Amino acid sequence: MSGNIPIKYIAGFFDGEGSISITSSGYTDGKKRYYLSIEIANTNLEILKKIQKVSGGNIGKKRKRQPHHKDFQILAICCKKGLKFLKLIFHYLIVKRKQAKIAIEYQQK
Repeated sequence: MSGNIPIKYIAGFFDGEGSISITSSGYTDGKKRYYLSIEIANTNLEILKKIQKVSGGNIGKKRKRQPHHKDFQILAICCKKGLKFLKLIFHYLIVKRKQAKIAIEYQQK
């Protein structure tokens, strides 16, 4: 399933460069809607594309915030794809394991 990039590597990369959040999409029919949002930011587009082959999601370019920084890209994975991605890497996570457990439980509801 991972192509030529090991799942353990993806999990370690995500532990260092990724984020997990439950994000609001605003109001629909008078109710606030929330969804699982996974993001991985990095200046190396090649590695994000390799992870995208495994995870799905979309890559967008972001401009640097400080003159001495580089422009970077963000791989965004949400909802069911985010759940599938977290389940795939969960057993190898260290830093974000607790957050991933909460996110998995939330998305499965």
